[in-house]
Amino acid sequence: MVVESIGWRLENQYSNIQKASQEILDFTPPKGLHITSEKSISDSFKSQYSYTILPSQAASVGYLSTSQPLAFYVKKQIPNDLDDQPFPTKYYGTPSNGSPAEAFMSLSNLLSGIRDSSWRTDFKMFDKSWRERRQKSTIGDYLMMAQMYPGNRSITGQYACRIRPNSLLYIKGLSIASDRQNLQLVTHFIQDRKGWCTEYSFSSHGAIFGIHGMYSFGDCERVDETVNTFIHGSKKCRADIYNRGLNGKVSIGGEAYVGLHNTSVGASFGIRYRHHIPLFAELSCVTNPLMGHVALSYVQDIRPDITTAVRYKLNYYSLRSDISVGTEWRSGDKSILKTSIGTDKGLQLLLDTRLRNIITTIGVGVDHRPKAYKGMDESAEKSLPPKLSFGLEFQFFV
Repeated sequence: MVVESIGWRLENQYSNIQKASQEILDFTPPKGLHITSEKSISDSFKSQYSYTILPSQAASVGYLSTSQPLAFYVKKQIPNDLDDQPFPTKYYGTPSNGSPAEAFMSLSNLLSGIRDSSWRTDFKMFDKSWRERRQKSTIGDYLMMAQMYPGNRSITGQYACRIRPNSLLYIKGLSIASDRQNLQLVTHFIQDRKGWCTEYSFSSHGAIFGIHGMYSFGDCERVDETVNTFIHGSKKCRADIYNRGLNGKVSIGGEAYVGLHNTSVGASFGIRYRHHIPLFAELSCVTNPLMGHVALSYVQDIRPDITTAVRYKLNYYSLRSDISVGTEWRSGDKSILKTSIGTDKGLQLLLDTRLRNIITTIGVGVDHRPKAYKGMDESAEKSLPPKLSFGLEFQFFV
């Protein structure tokens, strides 16, 4: 994510209240054949060229500039003195199988190549002295990126700037060249103050204004520092903390939004409990009373390198439901394997593996509910065989 590269904590935002389960269950494996080449011109400037060969030919060019050396930030997240604790594995790249609109909406960018367990927290930031130095140095930090799609005559862009230690401005844009100029902008202003995080957003597409907030109960700094000590401390410190019981956090939040063009309104509410001792676990529930949606998810580390997730969705107006189960396996900083199966999306499998400066991605999908052809009746649709998809992506880092 863009904002992570300048030291921002995503887990405090209400929009990420179920991010852990979404990262494990909602990944999109590549389809067809894609080749991406990236070059680090400097620590703070990178370029990317991607080309899709199958199923259709397409290309894109991207550039990224930041005030923070990206490699340094990644090094901070992967300490060498601990091999038994889960930490993010960061790689640089962009899945090239999405259209500009898909890339814009899913926030795919030059920082999100490998599926990197970005929902995990870097607890090094809760070391008091490190946190104080980091907060002073991050004021004014920025990151800018743009990606162009010549075939579709479109461009996407993102800009993130840390205005204050606890304030962030984040802007995303999409422009498609056509007879009628089409420009979409989404602006976020986020304030994160200890246990309370507030986010204001505005989208030019539909003139939608929203306000989001989440509050975490208890002494959040004490809990975070305790987890940091448990992960990075000595065996004696770990034993003492473990014997004292769980150090978890309960968070509640909600959002409300209104569309000025069509005078539509919406709201949702959520609650989450998570703890990291002895292993990570999270239970969350989000409901949208106006639309009738409820989503209940549970994420649990079986081992430091294996995580499972299960999610149940229900619409209590139509009584339609969906259940998904997934697993993520991390092999150090070399590879990551994801699998998920759901009643709606079917079976999905994704493998990312790194060999020196090359990342190879293999994706397989089995859709047991393929889309019906136009004019097909319901009985014929049910008789359609499962649809199998396969994808291969190569990312070269020069």
